[in-house]
Amino acid sequence: MKLIRLSILALLFLASCGDSLIPRGKMSRIIADLYVTDRYVFSYHDLMKSADTSKLYEPIINKYGYTTQDFVNTIGYYVERPAKLKTIYANAKLILQAEFAAAEAEVARKRSLDSLLVEIEIRFSQSAEAKIEDSHSRAIRWIYFPGKTQKWSSAVPDSLAVRYDAPVSAWWWSNNMKTIQKPFNQYEKNRSTIHPARELQTDPERLPLH
Repeated sequence: MKLIRLSILALLFLASCGDSLIPRGKMSRIIADLYVTDRYVFSYHDLMKSADTSKLYEPIINKYGYTTQDFVNTIGYYVERPAKLKTIYANAKLILQAEFAAAEAEVARKRSLDSLLVEIEIRFSQSAEAKIEDSHSRAIRWIYFPGKTQKWSSAVPDSLAVRYDAPVSAWWWSNNMKTIQKPFNQYEKNRSTIHPARELQTDPERLPLH
C-alpha cells in the first residue's frame, strides 16, 4: 500500500512538472556546456569579476529549449534520486573528455601543419630564385598551404582575381611543363635514324685479353 502511495505521489509530481523536466541526456549536455563556460570565465580575471552567472547560464539553457527554472526544477528532482543524478554528471564528464580529446587533436594537427610548412620552406626556399624556378616546391606549398603561399604577379592575363605562386591556371602548367620537359622536347625534335656501326671497333683503353 505504501508503494502504491509513493507511485501516485511520483506521478503527481511529474504531472505538475509537465514539460519542464529536462531529460537526462540533455541535462548532461547542458552541464557540460556550463562547465566549459565556467572554465572560460575563470581563466580571465577581469571577466570573472564582472561575470553575472544568470546572464551566462541562461542563454546556454535556452539553447536547448528550456528555461533556468526548468533547470532548477530538474536538479531538484534528481537530487532526491542520487543514482540518476550521478549518471547525469558521469555522462557530462564523458562529453567533456571527448571534446577535450578533439581539441587536443586539432591543436596537434595545426602544430604538425606549421612544422611541415617550416620544413618545406627550409627545403625548397633557400633563395629567392628557388622560389621562382622550382615548380615542385611551389606545387607542394600550394597543396598544403594555399592561403599562405606567396602571391605571384605576372603580366600574362589570368581569369583569377588572386594569382598565387602555384599551379592554378593552364598558363602556369604550360610554362612549367615546358621548363621541365625542355631536354626531352629537344631530343624529340631530332628524330633522325641512328645507324648501327658497320664494323665492331675495339676500345683503345681496354687491355687486351692475352
